[in-house]
Amino acid sequence: MSAGRKYDSGNAYWNEVADKVGGYYLIPKLAEYKNQEYIDLIEKWGVGTNKTILITDLYEAVFGNTGIYDYLNGISTDILGMDISAKFCFRAMDNFKQQNVEIGIISGDATMAPLASESVEVIISPSTFDHFPQIDLALKECCRILRPGGKLVLALNSSNNPFFKPGVRLAERVKKHEYQTDHFYSVKQATTLLKQAGFAIGRSTAIMHVPIGLTTLIEFFDGINNPITDRINGMMIGACRKWGRLNTRLKLFTGWWIVVEGVKR
Repeated sequence: MSAGRKYDSGNAYWNEVADKVGGYYLIPKLAEYKNQEYIDLIEKWGVGTNKTILITDLYEAVFGNTGIYDYLNGISTDILGMDISAKFCFRAMDNFKQQNVEIGIISGDATMAPLASESVEVIISPSTFDHFPQIDLALKECCRILRPGGKLVLALNSSNNPFFKPGVRLAERVKKHEYQTDHFYSVKQATTLLKQAGFAIGRSTAIMHVPIGLTTLIEFFDGINNPITDRINGMMIGACRKWGRLNTRLKLFTGWWIVVEGVKR
């Protein structure tokens, strides 16, 4: 935590973010890559099929990026989406209706989830708990509301990747700093936190393998918008995806987010 920095994870703060954020931070090609990273991981790990699923924030859906929710809606028995911001919930609900995605919307704080104990079978947390310091409370709540044997797929900003945090800080200086992004975790740290919350530890990996600088180049080429630059972008993103599919632990040093599986005992 930076000296003198004030953190707020409450409804008022995130409603303020909802008012000032103008659009999704990834261009469509990178947003689709991110969606596919989550979908591929869920399929590889075999979680979610015929399960009751909770997603711990609705930020993606607020800006129309509903791919992961649509996918989960197709494989689950029931899907819930929770967000602390009531404004985010209403905006996401409108987008879900427009895109015919059936999902239950819950406005609530992940550290005090308004859900009954042992009420869901899978929780997918797509880089939610790294935006506030009370991650320990959020993980304990996840453990409480999961059924025995239930799984938490926990994605967090990566500190295993030595270039990701500097890249985020650079982007905040060059682009708009829209919300707090001040917590980064290694797989080891995430594993410790999950154990302390009562989870057994399952698998781990990293996702979204775009090197520092390449994001800006892809965005630049996307702005040119011609067949040649589109093809170059496709090749660059394709190379990142191929690297992410390799069976190597070196991926931990290149992913934007680490992902660790927690299993409720």
